[in-house]
Amino acid sequence: SVLVSWTSPGDDNAAGTAASYDLRFSTSAITAGNFGSATPVTGEPAPAVAGTAQSMTVSGLTAGTTYFFAMKTSDEVPNVSPISNVPTGSTLVTPDTTPPAAVVSLSLGTWTQTSVLASWTAPGDDNAVGTAATYDLRFSTSAITAANFASAAPVTGEPAPAVAGTAQSMTVSGLTAGTTYFFAMKTSDEVPNVSPISNVPTGSTLVTPDTTPPAAIANLALGTWTQSSVLVSWTSPGDDNAVGTAVSYDLRFSTSAITAGNFGSATPVAGEPAPAVAGTAQSMTISGLAAGTNYFFAIKTSDEVPNVSTVSNVPTGSTLVIPDTTPPAAIANLSLGSWTQTSVLASWTSPGDDNAAGTATSFDLRFSTSAITAANFGSATPVAGEPVPAVAGTTQSMTVSGLAAGTSYFFAIKTSDEVPNTSAISNVPTGSTLVTPDTTPPAAIANLALSTWTQTSVLVGWTSPGDDNAVGTAASYDLRFSTSAITAANFGTAW
Repeated sequence: SVLVSWTSPGDDNAAGTAASYDLRFSTSAITAGNFGSATPVTGEPAPAVAGTAQSMTVSGLTAGTTYFFAMKTSDEVPNVSPISNVPTGSTLVTPDTTPPAAVVSLSLGTWTQTSVLASWTAPGDDNAVGTAATYDLRFSTSAITAANFASAAPVTGEPAPAVAGTAQSMTVSGLTAGTTYFFAMKTSDEVPNVSPISNVPTGSTLVTPDTTPPAAIANLALGTWTQSSVLVSWTSPGDDNAVGTAVSYDLRFSTSAITAGNFGSATPVAGEPAPAVAGTAQSMTISGLAAGTNYFFAIKTSDEVPNVSTVSNVPTGSTLVIPDTTPPAAIANLSLGSWTQTSVLASWTSPGDDNAAGTATSFDLRFSTSAITAANFGSATPVAGEPVPAVAGTTQSMTVSGLAAGTSYFFAIKTSDEVPNTSAISNVPTGSTLVTPDTTPPAAIANLALSTWTQTSVLVGWTSPGDDNAVGTAASYDLRFSTSAITAANFGTAW
């Protein structure tokens, strides 16, 4: 509002009493030409006698706004006066009691050893509207609250606030390496009204780079071997060479020699103990190894960076062999063929080292002229020169010589592995060598005689010869007759 005052004119120029006033205002200059478009005031007082001081309060104006006022006076006709002078002025500004909003997005990033990038979104002048006047960014090594904000270290060189909603940032320098900091900020407007404290992010500057690796372990040792494990022991190095406490071990093993060049391809161990303070004896048992196998071991140590030590010494050793108690399977298809007067071909399928798997070490083939059993196998005649066992499932054979002609033999075989574990006795095939050919005929009968003739028969008599000339017993006779003389040439045609 504003109080408008004037001196009343008359009805006729400056004499008498006019009839009415027409007071108007505008936010732009009023002239005779635009008076009619200015905003009319209501409730003007009635004109007083000419020369009287009059006034009225005009309300409904906008705070902080410049206005122009003008008026005209009319008599009863009405005759209207020219436009008055045009004073101007401004309504008072509404007092600003609204502070900027608290920053809620203060964040810390891009830490170095001595600095950090602080970022936030600009609030407004009035809460989240407009543009604030200044920032007050502070930090401390302890938590910042509204109560202790003023005692935190102030940052210098904050940027001027941008319009509300703008992303802003600044790098805060001069911090101490390896230190945790808390940051907070407040925002002020031109009054100044000050915002509440922001969120309080925290973080740490980077530590001064640690470039010193742990010392290489030089006394890695292997002991207490089993078929599948070994106890590995060593003395812990430090974090920095031989000082302090390292962070982790990387223990690896391989069946071939480990070097710095191939360490990464060796098999890593799981579950290594955490490093103890430098100089401490440490150990662990590594399981899951293969029996009867030679292994190489090596270890590296890392600190928190991580800086990694060079490879340790590389001890080697072997797991224990699992006792072999499984014999080869018993051969079940021993067979005999291609008999001669003095030999026979023995054939079979090779069993394995362990039952029917692998390759056995030796065969023990034996024969006898009487049946062979498990009980008397050891007393049967051993064959010499059996072949070396082939891989399980292979057909094998050998010729056994030195047998007697026309003789029945029994054969059996056992198989042994490298322990030796010996198989059960095989099947026991039997057969006979061929007899020596008989080329000696019976002697010719020399006393074939005829007697006791009848009309249709005759008694024929003779002395039997032998199987071989005049020895032994022949097998059969071939007696023939004819009505003509029988000779060697026509014997076959006689009846």
